[in-house]
Amino acid sequence: MGYLDSSLCMIEGEKDIFLYNSRNGKKIKCSKVVKDILTGAEQGTVTEEEMASDYPGLYDMLRKLELVKSQRNEQEALGYDIDFIKGGGLIKSLRLNISEMCNLDCSYCYERVTNHTIHRKNMDFSVARKAMDFFREVLIKNKSPQCMIRFFGGEPLINYPLMKECIEYIENTFPEYIDKSYVVNTNGTLITDEMCRFFKEYHVIVILSIDGLKEQHDVNRRYKNGTGSFEKVNQSIDLLAANGCITALTTVMTDQNFSHLKELIDYVAEKKSSYDFECKLSLNNVHICNKSGIVEKSLDERLNYFFEAIEYAKKRNLDLSGGNTFMIFNNMMHGNNGRHCGGNGFELCVSPEGNIYGCGAAQSAFGTIDEGMQLFSKPEYIFLATRNADIVNKCKGCPIASYCGGGCVAEAISAENAEDEGDPEGCELEKRVFSFLVKEFIL
Repeated sequence: MGYLDSSLCMIEGEKDIFLYNSRNGKKIKCSKVVKDILTGAEQGTVTEEEMASDYPGLYDMLRKLELVKSQRNEQEALGYDIDFIKGGGLIKSLRLNISEMCNLDCSYCYERVTNHTIHRKNMDFSVARKAMDFFREVLIKNKSPQCMIRFFGGEPLINYPLMKECIEYIENTFPEYIDKSYVVNTNGTLITDEMCRFFKEYHVIVILSIDGLKEQHDVNRRYKNGTGSFEKVNQSIDLLAANGCITALTTVMTDQNFSHLKELIDYVAEKKSSYDFECKLSLNNVHICNKSGIVEKSLDERLNYFFEAIEYAKKRNLDLSGGNTFMIFNNMMHGNNGRHCGGNGFELCVSPEGNIYGCGAAQSAFGTIDEGMQLFSKPEYIFLATRNADIVNKCKGCPIASYCGGGCVAEAISAENAEDEGDPEGCELEKRVFSFLVKEFIL
């Protein structure tokens, strides 16, 4: 590219282009006219001196994006404030795995391949209190203005009394200046009217799994006796809606439901309309587990179904901007450059025994709640907090490296490729999804 940096990337729309630096994530939307000038720079017909004199606005913009090679010596590689990390400054979220038990036997559950839920325990309040007290200490030390507490499993509502006790404890002990948000991830089979009233009172965001209408949902989301769970899930959605609970439905895309995503979108849109309540839907790719028999359609087929679903949801005025399919795009939109997700050191995920993991999908703990602030100086935590695309060999030169951050660390470790490898098909999927979403929502 001559004097332009190799990290310059461009996505072209009908009228505009999205120009960005794949190394640092800096970005801008600009006129398509810019493309011809940049092509001239690449081909050597527009020199750097000509660019600076004839197109000063564009040249200044390229320098602000750090896309001019002469700036290279002025730039520093993506770096981290290690003292800030060791002080727990990244921590914004507490995930309490309050029950490792589950009443369903879903075919794609990533806990089938993790090893920290073998004993299937419920958390007790003594462990939860230690975790909450430590989390509070970290937030106060770093003057954090907001935080999230997520109740996870297994199926967390198996241990619903503890969830209630935890929220009431947090409300009574955390400083008022900290804006607290509560989230529960549930399979939706145990929800009661009393739970809904509690969720409503404390503004708990209920993330509920549904994989389609009955025929599609019941293929993979079954009780242990083999019967499907759709009827109960449908009743629970009605309960949440009737109580005005903040609800986010989440779907795992499989061969069984790819061709029925529009029907699911209609279902959710009609629930929203009938009850006039806040609800969104997210579409997710199968994560970590063996995909054999679950996802075997070609990449092109899967992407076509997903892209059609995005376009259809816009027509139905339904928000699909969540889940792992939007994660990299959302990282770009929110300026979350260099790291993939909360598992990169932003979250404390606590097991019933008090072990701490990077996230709910991580296979191995990096400490315990009894270690206190020393936890953040451990090499295992430093690795999570500083892992980015620069250490993953196959991420070199990737156009979405900054926004992807090297991908899911739990998935990489599960595949024993945390530093050296990427998933070729998964990487191609992410790049094509990112480009589509930029064209669909920005250009």
